[in-house]
Amino acid sequence: MVKIRIIPNLPALQIQLKNEKILCIADLHIGFEKELEKSGIKIPPQTPSILKSIQQLLEKINPSKLIILGDVKHEITTPRYQEVIDVYDFLVALSKKVQTEIVPGNHDGQIEAIVPPEVKVHSPRGIVIKEEKEVVGLIHGHAWPDVKLLGAHYLIMAHIHPLIQLTTGTGFKVTYPIWIKATWNANCIARAYLKYVKIKTTENPVQQIKELFGIEVSETKIIIMPAYNKMLGGIPINTTQKLLGPLLKTNCVLPSNMEIYLLDGTYLGKLASLKNE
Repeated sequence: MVKIRIIPNLPALQIQLKNEKILCIADLHIGFEKELEKSGIKIPPQTPSILKSIQQLLEKINPSKLIILGDVKHEITTPRYQEVIDVYDFLVALSKKVQTEIVPGNHDGQIEAIVPPEVKVHSPRGIVIKEEKEVVGLIHGHAWPDVKLLGAHYLIMAHIHPLIQLTTGTGFKVTYPIWIKATWNANCIARAYLKYVKIKTTENPVQQIKELFGIEVSETKIIIMPAYNKMLGGIPINTTQKLLGPLLKTNCVLPSNMEIYLLDGTYLGKLASLKNE
């Protein structure tokens, strides 16, 4: 049986299988400081502190595998020279402690050319992990997933750097990183996927995908991860009408039914009750 749990007070998640323990993190954005520098904001390099934090987490959790769900680096296309060095050294250090794999995000252009050979880079369309009859899908979230992920019982994704904006008693607005739990509508997502691959849909798109691809589309439970790099901005989802990524833009995952949790696991409620705080 698959067990998924968040690591308290950290933007990290553990997948416990029968014979394997997997640690998932996302949105490191190594080299982000250079983006801030363009705006006149100078901060010390963040890569050493991010690496130290992950290494401490690895010692605590002792996983058999680390999977980074995208945006390892910050430069979207060709990385700067210093970023290439930083990413390479960073991944070498991690791979010395644990088997390290990457599901690329939209900022990971040409990532295959700068990772050490012992680090595996998957398709940006995601991967699945199977444990008996349960399937876990892993994807960054900027691209349509491979059709096999539509059959996942759990889908873990990142990309949107989710935050919640709350108003204090004195009127100040503060934001906090959050976890989001949601569920998609199987018929809706099946229809949206068929439209994406330009296949005319029938009255039963779920059955259609089963016949075409051999995939049983289910009411998948979705977990959206907060960004690991605490210096990043994000989207206060209770103040916006738009969420990033093709899956969330389908309206098959209703924002009003999203469950919101702080990093320590505190349940804040459903998004509908937190709108425009």
